[in-house]
Amino acid sequence: MIVGTVIVSIYIGYFVYDFYKNKKIDRQIKRYEEAHPVEEKPRTEEKKTYTSRKQWYNEVYLKSDHWQQIRKVALDRAGHKCQVCASRNKVLNVHHNTYKNLWHERMTDLCVLCEDCHELYSKRKR
Repeated sequence: MIVGTVIVSIYIGYFVYDFYKNKKIDRQIKRYEEAHPVEEKPRTEEKKTYTSRKQWYNEVYLKSDHWQQIRKVALDRAGHKCQVCASRNKVLNVHHNTYKNLWHERMTDLCVLCEDCHELYSKRKR
């Protein structure tokens, strides 16, 4: 009985600790974002229509200064190597785990993959 109570207490304690740790990280990210404001979504004079979100993503978002800065930070964080196979010799891509936070990405939303691992991930996801 006592062993079960201790195990349950440790289990609950882990989730409480993880919750407060994530809140602390969120506060640090918020402070960083307040100190280093990112550019707003670019506004263009002529209204160009895009046939798909993918086209907009490739032509506008991936060419923005915001993305170039975020990409550099993600590559530095990963040590300029693939986070799956640890390869340094291949072209590296910064992959979005989620697209919900475009223009306001957290580092947990991104991972660095070489082209081969990125292709394998894309095939597995489909």
